[in-house]
Amino acid sequence: MNVLDIYEQYKLPPQLQRHQLEVAAVGIYVVDHWQGPKIHKKSLLEALLLHDMGNIVKFKRPFLGEMEARAEYWEKVQNEFIAKYGRHTHTVTETIIEQIGVSKDVAEIVHQMGYADDGKLYAERWEAKIADFADTCVTPKGIEGFEVRIQDLITRYHLPEGTLKVQAWRDNAAEVQENVDVELNEIAQVDFSQAIEELKNTEID
Repeated sequence: MNVLDIYEQYKLPPQLQRHQLEVAAVGIYVVDHWQGPKIHKKSLLEALLLHDMGNIVKFKRPFLGEMEARAEYWEKVQNEFIAKYGRHTHTVTETIIEQIGVSKDVAEIVHQMGYADDGKLYAERWEAKIADFADTCVTPKGIEGFEVRIQDLITRYHLPEGTLKVQAWRDNAAEVQENVDVELNEIAQVDFSQAIEELKNTEID
């Protein structure tokens, strides 16, 4: 099934669709410059395109931006998601991708993009590390790079710089950087527009 058809089927808000496409574009950029252990690119791509399928359950009201004009509709969608799947975002996403019927490999990558209660990353395999890094390069405004995104998260969630989660993000980014032939701190300067358009044609197996 085409990824945009999946987004439509699950009534994903426009900004959530865009976020997943942007994260996928960053992840594939990393893979295209990868010098480390073998990576399963197709599984990683599918995981990135589906990694936040349940995020509407945590959207705060009143809705803003593109959702504001249709706030009543999106409140209804959010209520439906919560009633059907619950409120734990990552669990909701994992339930949805199981419904979609992704491979065990894709499901495992998405699972490893989660966090333990103490903030430690679940990521062990390289696909999950790359996925987590890509996710920490995309802000609500778009692909702005790792440092901008980390500062956004620190501010939004009131995270002290030295917390385990923040350090885990930095450690993971450093590991990924060691295995590519480009400077990832310059990622915000890359033009991803064509890559994002091409990703809209992705078929999820």
